[in-house]
Amino acid sequence: WLPKKEKMVYTSGRALHPLSINLASKLQTDFKGKLDLTFSAGVDAFNVTETLACNLTPITVCSDLLKPGGYLRLIQYLEKLKKNIIANGAKSIEEFIKANDQNNSSFISASLNNLNKYAESVLENKTYHKSNFPYENIKTQRELTDYDCIKAPCIKTCAIEQNVPEYMYHTSNGDYEKAFKVILKDNPLPNITGNVCDHLCQSKCTRINYDNPLLIRGIKRFVSEKYEDSLNLIPNKKNGFKVAIIGAGPAGLTCAYFLALEGFKVNIYESISFAGGMVSGFIPIFRLTDKQIKDDIRLIEQIGVSLHYNKKVDNDFFSELKQKNDFIFIGIGASLSKKLEIPGEDLDKVFNQLSFLSNVRSGKNIKVGKNIGIIGAGLSAVDAARTANRIKDSGGKITMIYRRTKKEMPVGDDEIKVVIDEGIELLELTAPLSISRNDGNLNLKCIKMELGEKDESGRGRPIPVDNTEFDLTFDTIITAIGQDISYDFIDEKSIKINQKTFETQIPNVFAGGDVLRGADSLINAMGDGKKVAEEIINRSKKVLKIVPDEQTKKLSLEEFQKIQAYREFGGDLPEISLDKRNGFEMVHPVLDEATAQKEAARCLFCEDVCNICVGVCPNFSNVSFEVEKTELPVWQINKNGNNLSFKQVDTFVVKQGNQILNIGDFCNECGNCDTFCPTNGAPYKTKPHFYLTEESFNSEKLGYYLTNNSLKFKKAGNSECLTLSNGAMIYESDEVVVNIKHNDFTISDIKFKSDKIKEINLNHAVEMIFLFQNLKNNPLFK
Repeated sequence: WLPKKEKMVYTSGRALHPLSINLASKLQTDFKGKLDLTFSAGVDAFNVTETLACNLTPITVCSDLLKPGGYLRLIQYLEKLKKNIIANGAKSIEEFIKANDQNNSSFISASLNNLNKYAESVLENKTYHKSNFPYENIKTQRELTDYDCIKAPCIKTCAIEQNVPEYMYHTSNGDYEKAFKVILKDNPLPNITGNVCDHLCQSKCTRINYDNPLLIRGIKRFVSEKYEDSLNLIPNKKNGFKVAIIGAGPAGLTCAYFLALEGFKVNIYESISFAGGMVSGFIPIFRLTDKQIKDDIRLIEQIGVSLHYNKKVDNDFFSELKQKNDFIFIGIGASLSKKLEIPGEDLDKVFNQLSFLSNVRSGKNIKVGKNIGIIGAGLSAVDAARTANRIKDSGGKITMIYRRTKKEMPVGDDEIKVVIDEGIELLELTAPLSISRNDGNLNLKCIKMELGEKDESGRGRPIPVDNTEFDLTFDTIITAIGQDISYDFIDEKSIKINQKTFETQIPNVFAGGDVLRGADSLINAMGDGKKVAEEIINRSKKVLKIVPDEQTKKLSLEEFQKIQAYREFGGDLPEISLDKRNGFEMVHPVLDEATAQKEAARCLFCEDVCNICVGVCPNFSNVSFEVEKTELPVWQINKNGNNLSFKQVDTFVVKQGNQILNIGDFCNECGNCDTFCPTNGAPYKTKPHFYLTEESFNSEKLGYYLTNNSLKFKKAGNSECLTLSNGAMIYESDEVVVNIKHNDFTISDIKFKSDKIKEINLNHAVEMIFLFQNLKNNPLFK
């Protein structure tokens, strides 16, 4: 099955270890255990003991040490080996191997017995199953900068930029009030998001490259329920501005929350009888309870937001709102189900997912029969399938019909898992053609599909396969292929928005959430609402009341290095057994306190320190160094004849105490730091390049060279030098010589090297001052 040009297959990743162990078992069995086998195939701290007990020595390690933590990971290897050797009462490797056999065998027989036993058990270890770990990497679209690059990828991935490490820290210390306050600084719907957020933050948790991601959403829910008493949030006094918000869904509620805290008078107009939008109306109770929703709504009402229910906005009322308010935010949701546009979809017992989910959530007795077909595979389709599964007649079956494959389903892996766990069948590569009535049942005519070239969604385009029609019979069919927006008080041309400000074509009228994106996630709608609130506040020349406090510095560099050295797998969210899922009990109970604290303590607090590029560099070429927070004036000098004018055009700012440089002498540009960096950049390309010898500096085209009293730099044939002399700093380039006072960084003297030069910007001179001051005493350059 290999391509003709390939003579062998190269295996890497999770499968490597169990496959290699089983190959070793086969070889040793054939040779009666007498082969000398060295082993290097997926060894890590969690299997090194078992590997050693198989007498696969010497054990060598490669890939594991190229991951975050780097060489520090070896500490855990040695500790686990020591613990197991002592536990077995062994004083040598041979004694350890024989002790693990427990059959009083010879050394060779014990080694083979251990190997064969491990070869069998390792295949069942879910750690090595790809389906058990769907995450890819923690890279984001954030740009990598020369300095101040530390930003937790979980925060960057979150649409509301929830400060996850901060509330993890307080949770781990048992200070739930502080943790709850941190959550509320960015998130007015903690109970809702703690249960049904799509938690993309977990897919970018730095722990992915160590063991498994934190239960971020579960810990948020724990904190929100643990600290149920609403905080006494006191908004600023009224500032005289009025804001009308159309739609009480996640976008509108979020916008209202931040505006009300800042003193705006906020009125929300909702067309139905309750707030929360899709969240309140359609998400099943076994995922989100009424109490959890009401707790969040109550919090928003307590800070002065007025909610007006059953108030549909038409043209006249919209005109009235524009006259009576300074700002308007349109945050209506996608409340209409998309039509299949096939014959028979209006027959009795054919529901759309929204009416079905709404009726069931509101307590109506819906009879669906034994066999139910769900057309679609998005989140609302999954909710409909799981709900139907709980109310179907005994012995019934739920079938989801999807035109693509499981791999392309637009839901998270946890949703796919729960569909499989609950016994729901997924019929892949199948599309509906028509629905008809047949002897009291519904006949669904389908056709098989195949995937063609990728479409704009990045997934293969489904294409019908000729002559593959077939029929399915159901008692009830639920269509769930998406949702549409419905509004008639503003035309499509007017609602076109500025992507940066969210303002529509009508001044001071903004829009966000589903009306902007189409049916989308809860957290994206909240993100839009928060950004619109910030835009309105900025236009009103106010300052956000809810902004993160100065963050608690959670780790020193030394403490960070210690936790980097250890991998510790966390558990899964608790869930009720499958035999209890015939009702509407919450599938996932809240975490208990001990578990929440222990899980939160696994956080690497990578908003404080990152240093991933340092740990993954096998050559030690990426180096972290500590700096003082810096603000230096950037001067522009203009020459007009003999007259010079000085103007501060910028400020060079460094806010973070930990920075990175690259040692060019050591770096072979392997790109490993690029692989693991949580930004879209490569540290070995972006970070300042330093050389340790003048010879290596002279042989390169770009970089720095630091001596006791000077810092040299060159780029593209141009050279610069900063020299410390008699308490002053002298900056010299190919164009200018500048004397800079050491105490206040003002310019005391300047000489242009050419009359042709009329203007000079000292931005890079200031950067060199920063580097020189913070590195001149660094032992690396002594």
